[in-house]
Amino acid sequence: MLTNILLILITAAAAGYGYYLTFRLDRWVGEEKKLQADEEQNESQESCAVVFGEDEWTEEIGGWLKSRGLRPVFIEEACLKKDWKNVSLVIAISSSDEDNLSVCNLLRKIYHTEQLYGICNDQVNYIVYKRFHIQVLNRDIKITEQLENAMSGNEVVIA
Repeated sequence: MLTNILLILITAAAAGYGYYLTFRLDRWVGEEKKLQADEEQNESQESCAVVFGEDEWTEEIGGWLKSRGLRPVFIEEACLKKDWKNVSLVIAISSSDEDNLSVCNLLRKIYHTEQLYGICNDQVNYIVYKRFHIQVLNRDIKITEQLENAMSGNEVVIA
């Protein structure tokens, strides 16, 4: 009889503690969703710059964009997010001209971005970049200097 009472007490305590943990978990999940919604709202209001590809200049470009008041968004694959409302700049630095051209044109059409910059890896494709109004960057010259010159209205020099 005493063992049955002890088992009932232990079971009741375990069930109570389980309910307590469940409610705490639900509260934590609710707080996490609220924080994510607030963060997404803040991110969607500020201008961002999409950098496609990965190169040795990725960190330098990120710092340069932050100093200009833009939030850098680094992507390695062509992707779109609906919270990118203010995409003001696209920089394509991958080693594939086809990928650079595709990403620039895709982001131009979806986000109506006019400032498009891309590294031309093969000089044969230079005409295509110009036809699609993509400013051509040279891999051999410091990219942030080229971006600075292009944004200030100076012509980017392709050596």
